[in-house]
Amino acid sequence: MSENIVLVTLDSLRADHCGPDSAGRDRAPTLRRIAEEGVEYEYAVAPGPRTPSSMPAIFTGEHLAPVCTEPGDFWERRRSVIRKHMQRHETLPEQLQDRGYHTIGVTVNPWTQDTAFDRGFDEFIEINGETLEEYGPPTFRAADFLLKNTALGERLSWFNKREWFIRWTDFYETISDRIAGAPEPYFLWVFLLDTHQPYIVSERDREESSAAGMYYASFRELANNGDIPDWVDSRLRRAYNDSVRSVDRFLTKLLDDTAADEPVTIVHSDHGEAFGEHGTYGHKQQLYQENVRVPLVVHNVPTADTLSEPLPLKRLPELVEAVTTPATFDPTAFTTDAVVCGTDDGSTDAVTTCNWKLIRTESGDELYNLGRDPEERRNVLSQKGPQRARLEQILRPHRSHRAEQIRISEAVSTEGKQL
Repeated sequence: MSENIVLVTLDSLRADHCGPDSAGRDRAPTLRRIAEEGVEYEYAVAPGPRTPSSMPAIFTGEHLAPVCTEPGDFWERRRSVIRKHMQRHETLPEQLQDRGYHTIGVTVNPWTQDTAFDRGFDEFIEINGETLEEYGPPTFRAADFLLKNTALGERLSWFNKREWFIRWTDFYETISDRIAGAPEPYFLWVFLLDTHQPYIVSERDREESSAAGMYYASFRELANNGDIPDWVDSRLRRAYNDSVRSVDRFLTKLLDDTAADEPVTIVHSDHGEAFGEHGTYGHKQQLYQENVRVPLVVHNVPTADTLSEPLPLKRLPELVEAVTTPATFDPTAFTTDAVVCGTDDGSTDAVTTCNWKLIRTESGDELYNLGRDPEERRNVLSQKGPQRARLEQILRPHRSHRAEQIRISEAVSTEGKQL
């Protein structure tokens, strides 16, 4: 019989924030423990810097076509591109459903709702802004009441951000109920937003931030124009650390509640999170390490290992299929020499190796020696050498393919208008 599988996606969790903080306080002890007991991929690279560019590729193994640049509602056009992508390719749950798995999905992320992410799921539970009254605590319900249909709410784009305030503690019972009644083998996917901006956590998980500092800094970031003062930056980082502690507590509870089923548990993020390292906060259309380097841990497999070679996260469907029979699982089968990623607007692409990174943007190229400059502070593009030529050679067909995708998308859109 195949193994039960639990896949946990933690939105916006960057790889370098899963260990102790600068003061030695542990942020993710459970995640670190299962990494030591299982397989940890230290250099997992997301397909893109945001959920729209990363999750469709992670669930299908194929990069998403860039959204065409024609005028109109960018939100809806992007959702349409995701929906068509998910319908065109076999998805991870479909792959497991074909193998006899009972598939369950519980997601808070709006990009995975009404975008065909439910394909292949026997049960698909969407937790969204319309369910705030059912799932949200009194604080969030009060904020929703005050911000709906107001000038401040419009400035904060509140209607499109309500889901960001739903914490795992608000709907954990929904997850546990599905586990309790699931036939085996089962595949459970949970997508949490707790480490996504705003970084709002309960008092139980606040070790570094006060309630006032946490709320003020988070709302200041949501409303900012790119200018974040140092004291707000400090509070944001502390609140983010506490949000990592919160999702780690979720992992502790989920692992305890599924222990009798002995599932293979896989934990990853869909992309990283920036804190001003290259002039932005959150997850904009950038491909620096803070945006795309993410954690990936596989627990309850026969081997324990830590791999430092790059792993493209779009190979997750292959990895998950491999762990359905853990006895033959080879962790090294999914790493590679170089990983390509790109933004969902098609403006930027990058190729990364263990020691080098080439970023190609509309305004020019950037080359970084990650071995000497892991924070990507010094662009060494002027240093012509074999590393740059090799990276350009790897990236060239990827960019040609994306350019062709854009041409096709724009042509289809123009043709549709003429009809």
